[in-house]
Amino acid sequence: MFSFFYNFSLLLLALFALPKLLWQWCVQGKYRQSLKARLGISSPSFTPQKGQEVIWIHAVSVGETRAAIPLFCKIRAAYPNAAILISSTTETGRAEAMRSMPEADAHFFLPFDLSWIIRRILRQLQPTRLILCESDFWHHLLKIAKERGAKIHLVNGKVSERSCRRFKKSPFFARQLFAHVDFFCVQSERYRERFISMGIPYEKIDVTGNLKFDLREKKMSMSEKTTFKESLGITPHDQVLVVGSTHAPEEDRILSILSLVWKKIPDLKVLLVPRHPERFNEVAHLLEQKAIAFCRLSEKRNASERLILIDRMGKLNQCYQIADIAIVGGSYTSQVGGHNIFEPIAFGVPVFFGPYMHSQPDLEEIVLTSGSGKQVSIEQLYEHLIEVLEKPAIRHKYIDACHQLAQSTKGATERTFAHLFSSASF
Repeated sequence: MFSFFYNFSLLLLALFALPKLLWQWCVQGKYRQSLKARLGISSPSFTPQKGQEVIWIHAVSVGETRAAIPLFCKIRAAYPNAAILISSTTETGRAEAMRSMPEADAHFFLPFDLSWIIRRILRQLQPTRLILCESDFWHHLLKIAKERGAKIHLVNGKVSERSCRRFKKSPFFARQLFAHVDFFCVQSERYRERFISMGIPYEKIDVTGNLKFDLREKKMSMSEKTTFKESLGITPHDQVLVVGSTHAPEEDRILSILSLVWKKIPDLKVLLVPRHPERFNEVAHLLEQKAIAFCRLSEKRNASERLILIDRMGKLNQCYQIADIAIVGGSYTSQVGGHNIFEPIAFGVPVFFGPYMHSQPDLEEIVLTSGSGKQVSIEQLYEHLIEVLEKPAIRHKYIDACHQLAQSTKGATERTFAHLFSSASF
């Protein structure tokens, strides 16, 4: 009976959302790659061999996908004969999964959580283990996977204060949902306490740390950095600011500040990296409206302009590696609540971020405590940028803190892996 009402509620929500989805699909070009798969019209191109262990890792979007990389590599090395499948919710997440984990046996979009669609895909894939990254919980996915004998784990677990309040208001649904999860590997004590307050038994939860801290992307060599800089028109005399993972209206606000910064530091090169590819043209139009000369990375020519719009996926990591300082977006809009501010720090790049970090409270705390970054409002951004760019001693103090933090935060992958596979029989 619960499943019937759950299906009915999802269909009702889909009906109300349909006009907006059609508008985004037709006009904005969103969901072009994912819609068929999410509706269950197309299926993953994978069928397991008889008796094969099938490990299904689900990561919603780019952030969760990148966090899963070190765990994926550990599992692949330890169990080379197992099939590892990666599912995503967003198109950017799937693109990142295909780029960073090409060795996976399948990359696909998670369908909508309607019982007949989920039952069919689980019958096809036959997962022996389902690993959820961070906080994406779906009733039918968990229920039917458990019915089919899969072990279910949450890794890099987190739950926002807002979601926690909602679950506590619906204890029956929370019990139905979380009872299927065998073990919760969470990022911090903060999240363990929230899961316990939602009725999860203490013995099913352990603080294993944040997998994002173990993510060590391949670093470019000095020659590779030089070549990349030259392709962007960056000279040895230029300083480089990367403004990454931005959302509307952050670009508008930050660009207004940069117009003032350029008057004082004219040789500052800015690499602007919007979070979502469907917004590349929108941001380009904003730059034109503001009469800011810019070059698009996709134009593939040496850029003499002070601003380069990075309109290609998978380039943010390279951009951070040539930066002198970074601003991480999603933190200047309450609608998002922050992104991974540790990513530039891992390359020794000091980071500035805004006041809205409610989606990343642990990253906010550890970065502020270490002194590797600073939380500044839009109004304060100008003076802090000028200070760091004009005073090398202050910048090097940040850089030293970045290196110390990067060295002190490793180990989450090993702890998580031990919980997942210590009693597994492969």
